[in-house]
Amino acid sequence: MIVIADFFAAKTLAFFYDNSPFKTTYSISKTTEDLLIFGSSRASNHYVPSSFAETLGITCFNNGYNGQDIYYHYSILESTLSRYNPKIIIYDISNWDFRKDKRDTESLSLILPNYSDLNDSIKKLIEEMGPYEKYKLWSHCYPYNSMIIRIAECYYLNKDKRMGKSGYTPLSGLLKKVSMKHIEDDDQVLDPQKISYLEKFIIDAKKNNIYLIIAISPTTKVRDNNFLQSLTDIHNIEFWDYSNNPDFMKPEFFKDPTHMNSIGAEKYSNALAERIKNMNIGYGINEAILKRY
Repeated sequence: MIVIADFFAAKTLAFFYDNSPFKTTYSISKTTEDLLIFGSSRASNHYVPSSFAETLGITCFNNGYNGQDIYYHYSILESTLSRYNPKIIIYDISNWDFRKDKRDTESLSLILPNYSDLNDSIKKLIEEMGPYEKYKLWSHCYPYNSMIIRIAECYYLNKDKRMGKSGYTPLSGLLKKVSMKHIEDDDQVLDPQKISYLEKFIIDAKKNNIYLIIAISPTTKVRDNNFLQSLTDIHNIEFWDYSNNPDFMKPEFFKDPTHMNSIGAEKYSNALAERIKNMNIGYGINEAILKRY
């Protein structure tokens, strides 16, 4: 009776989940855009897809999701590459995303409802969430644990608040003043497994001829990013550090010390779009070069 109840309850939850506009589901199985943004809340709040689309003449979607780390982003990338190859990826990160005490594979619980659609490498990563994870997944209802309210909200409102405008969620509010603070991370140990997945992310993007840009968007809490500089140098990819760029260090551009408001996000996105446009990769400008990707 328990097995039968679990099966039919899961079928019901799956129906409502599949018919709701969840951002994660869109990122995993529905994106077709030329340019994709990856990262956590600073990505979802700082990168305006319309700015890139208008300047470069290509489509753009923001995959950024609050509180997620490299495990989630690598899962989204692998699922995307199983369907198509985007032309450009901008991954907004910083070294604190890779601290050993930051977050772990538990963040992957968000993609559990899509478990059957994931490739084997991601399934294996999910099973590393805990020693009993693969046994928990025997339950058809387990992937929807703690999501019932969100499923109901998305289904009946036909809206996922995290979807925003092509994945971008603007913030409002102003800081009274910008006070730069340099944060020392000497006592923080980087997680080797997280770094290895970042390298997998980079290697898989390059292998599929995707133009990858690792970026750090503006923030008033500046950290030493030598780790990321060294890693991007090794793999010969772009590293754009705007963390303390003076052009953006103004209170009218920030909602709080680490997040830009919509005014700052548009200025920042326009600057990045122009920088990409002025490079010799030809996206939206030279179709002969574009076809190489």
